[in-house]
Amino acid sequence: MHAAQPNPDDIPGTAQVCCRALKKIIQSSAPTHIVAVFDHAEQDRGWRAELVPEYKQGRKPMPEALQQGLDKIQDAFWDMGVDSLLSSGDEADDMIATLAIKVASHDGR
Repeated sequence: MHAAQPNPDDIPGTAQVCCRALKKIIQSSAPTHIVAVFDHAEQDRGWRAELVPEYKQGRKPMPEALQQGLDKIQDAFWDMGVDSLLSSGDEADDMIATLAIKVASHDGR
C-alpha cells in the first residue's frame, strides 16, 4: 500500500489507507483471530537469502521513510485492536506460514 501512495514520505497517510483496508478485511471475513505481520526492516535480505543466494537479489530495499514509520502503522493497527509481529531477519510470509502451521496443529488439522 505504501508503494501506491502519491507521497511516499506520508507515513500517516499510509497508515490511514492500511487501516481502511484492514477494516474492510475484518468486515468481510469476520475473523476470530487476527494479527498483522510485517517484513523485517533491516537492509539485508534475511536468512532465506543465505539458503538461496539469488532470493530477492534485484529487489529494492524498503524505503527509508517506510522503515522509519513502521511503528506508526503498527500503532495505528494496535489502536484498532490488532497486534502486529515484526521479527528481525524474518519475512512476513515466513511468519505467516509459521503461524498457520501452529494454528493448524493446535486445531488438530
